[in-house]
Amino acid sequence: GVQGTWADLTRNVNQMATNLTDQMLELKTTVNQMVSRLSTLANEVTRVSLEVGTEGKMGGQACVPDVQGMWYAFTQLVMRH
Repeated sequence: GVQGTWADLTRNVNQMATNLTDQMLELKTTVNQMVSRLSTLANEVTRVSLEVGTEGKMGGQACVPDVQGMWYAFTQLVMRH
């Protein structure tokens, strides 16, 4: 194995990689959740649009579970138009 300065450097780099991995994991999780939520929203908007535009069904509602804040406001805005 390595000794001295190289050992210190290896230890420090490994520690930084561990911290970065934790941060990257959190970022990955956040991005994946956002993509999943956007996908659900897009599917629901498409479904409601097809009901109204193609099938002539009025009053369709997008069902996007567990939305809050801006996600909820956006869903409601889409439903009004």
